[in-house]
Amino acid sequence: MQEHLGLNRDEMVARYWRISGQIVQMKTVDGHCTFFRNGCSVHPGRPWRCAQWPLVPAILESKENFEIIKDSCPGIPTDVTYAEFVEALKNYLAEKFDEEDFLRSLE
Repeated sequence: MQEHLGLNRDEMVARYWRISGQIVQMKTVDGHCTFFRNGCSVHPGRPWRCAQWPLVPAILESKENFEIIKDSCPGIPTDVTYAEFVEALKNYLAEKFDEEDFLRSLE
């Protein structure tokens, strides 16, 4: 992302990142990523974690995480329930990856 935007680390921190310990997150504007403008405005240079959005591990950890992500992600239908989403995501990931390794990762 730094290369895509032509910025150094300090500029990224000042403008776009929130850092807490080892965690780096994008700053938000009106509850959305600062780069969200009718879609991702830095899509070609987006970070690995953003490429996974909204299929992030935290969404499987609790209904509260799901609701927070659902509220900020236009890609998740407003009428989908947590149980429906978790089932669909688990099925997708099991198909995409070796099922045994995937199921062990959920333990």
